Amino acid sequence: KTDYRNKAKRQRILETKATELEIGVDHLWTWFKSLRDMFTRLDKKKKRQPTPALSVSSDMETLQRKAKESGEMMTMGEQLPPPEQVTERTTYAAYVKSVLLGLSFKDFRPERR
Repeated sequence: KTDYRNKAKRQRILETKATELEIGVDHLWTWFKSLRDMFTRLDKKKKRQPTPALSVSSDMETLQRKAKESGEMMTMGEQLPPPEQVTERTTYAAYVKSVLLGLSFKDFRPERR
């Protein structure tokens, strides 16, 4: 199957499809060249660039910064209001909310008569 190398056939197909879609051939060709799958472009493999190794000092700075941020988050937790008291009403409201959030749109929308 070497038809993909036939430039004249490919150009005819692109022109036919562009006319059908009422767009320019260049626009369609750009779209085709930019097609990607989940990992990379379909028509071209990318080379992976190795990541540079981090120095020990930058690792320590990162750890210190994260420790400081987590400490700040712990002190913010003290400023939060106390949680709402659990009652039959709040339990039922939480149940209704979870059921409604779990419904599909079709089941949630009331039927029109």
